[in-house]
Amino acid sequence: MKKKTGLMGSVITLLTLATIATGATFASLQSTSIALTGNQINTSAGLAISTNGTSFPQTVSGFNFTGVVPGGSAFPAGGNTFYIKNTGYANLAIKAALSVTPTNPNGVNLSKTYLVFTRTDGGAGSPVKISIQDLVSSYVGGGSGAGLGLNTTINTSTTAQFSLQVQMDSDAFSGSNASITGLDLWFIGVGA
Repeated sequence: MKKKTGLMGSVITLLTLATIATGATFASLQSTSIALTGNQINTSAGLAISTNGTSFPQTVSGFNFTGVVPGGSAFPAGGNTFYIKNTGYANLAIKAALSVTPTNPNGVNLSKTYLVFTRTDGGAGSPVKISIQDLVSSYVGGGSGAGLGLNTTINTSTTAQFSLQVQMDSDAFSGSNASITGLDLWFIGVGA
């Protein structure tokens, strides 16, 4: 009987060693390394502006609104036309802001003087009337949180046409004449 126990012990020992050796063989088996190199990720959000619909730099001269009547209709009747082109890779919701408080020597109430933005190319959005004071207050350094929404989105590689008008409440100013200058209007696109 001792021989059988010894033989069984040897067989179990051999099976255990074979299992360990096989496991060790699989554990050390591995492929060579391969790589997918030179990958690149690009994104951009960009806007360009124009008053003629042809040339689209980053900055253009604005408009003179001569003839605004306190309490009257938005001026000029048809608005001044400008275009914003989305030059980036994402659809952008458009916001507007004034970067500095304009020069206001006659004390016009900027909370009662408005810029009226209307998208005129058939894109979504209705006229948006925003006070000059609110546009100044919304700038906050010009980052993505700056500006007030114009309730429209410009799709990538698309040009949108807008009209810009000015309107004043009847009590925005009293006197024979007034001017507001230095209206630096900024547009900000935020991923939509």
